[in-house]
Amino acid sequence: MTRLENWPSLLAAFVESRIEAPFVWGVNDCCAFAARAVEVITGREVFADWATYADAAGAARVVQSAGGVDAIADRVLGARIAAAFAQRGDVVLVEIDGRQSLAVCLGQVYAAPGVERLAFIPAGGAQCAWRV
Repeated sequence: MTRLENWPSLLAAFVESRIEAPFVWGVNDCCAFAARAVEVITGREVFADWATYADAAGAARVVQSAGGVDAIADRVLGARIAAAFAQRGDVVLVEIDGRQSLAVCLGQVYAAPGVERLAFIPAGGAQCAWRV
């Protein structure tokens, strides 16, 4: 994917805008957050076909029918890369509270929606990544 010229400042502004945002299915969950980050970085909306749920049950149906969160990311972001090669702006697959979740690499930390606000996870525990 081609990144916009000013993507670092756009990504920083996006993350700043989500710091106090609570987790909301279909609005500010792991997939919605990663999708919006990709859109901010590239100018392309890539997850629109998957954003069809508004609660945990709906999200579970979408994820299950796709074969997992990672399968959704494979379809919209392309080939996986080793997590060790994730760079700022890339999407990573992490485990949060016992389930697979998408997060965005910010360098030394990954960002993903937490229950009450944005969570920052120390980099290094991702299972795989996708180049944005």
